[in-house]
Amino acid sequence: FPSSERRRVPRVTFPTIRGYRFIQGIAVSPHAEVHLAYSEELNHNVAVKLVRLGKSADEGPSDADRFERERELLMRIRHPGVVDIYD
Repeated sequence: FPSSERRRVPRVTFPTIRGYRFIQGIAVSPHAEVHLAYSEELNHNVAVKLVRLGKSADEGPSDADRFERERELLMRIRHPGVVDIYD
């Protein structure tokens, strides 16, 4: 393509978390985003969910509290249709 017709591909910025190499985004919502990443500890690909924090304490449970509760509940479930929680 001539330079005037080239499309610019937006540069994707992944979070930096020690022990994980982010590969691609999987899903985005107003409250969280999920990425495919490689776990150096587990030596395979994993899904990493990042929660956007922001609700004030007087509006009920915070995003961090809800996410922690979700993590605790999912860690108890053992089923082939539910992902395992490692971290």
